[in-house]
Amino acid sequence: MYTVYKQELKLGLHEYELEGNATILTVQMQQATFVMWYGCNTELPKKKRQIIGIGTGHPIPEKVSQQKLDWIATVQDGRLVWHFFEVE
Repeated sequence: MYTVYKQELKLGLHEYELEGNATILTVQMQQATFVMWYGCNTELPKKKRQIIGIGTGHPIPEKVSQQKLDWIATVQDGRLVWHFFEVE
């Protein structure tokens, strides 16, 4: 069964368990918290995926910058702007 879920995110590099075929839809602020929405087949096993959230002008850690980064979303938080990528 295909379902849309949400996952709270933290800034920096973190690992999250999502269903195997999960498609990340977006990241936005919800009540002062970064939240990612994704769609998936709930019958598939979960697998670990790495996501990094960094601020504009902040360097991407070297161990991450040498890997493929897939942009997910840019989120404005007042005067601050954050960028979320999946690390492949």
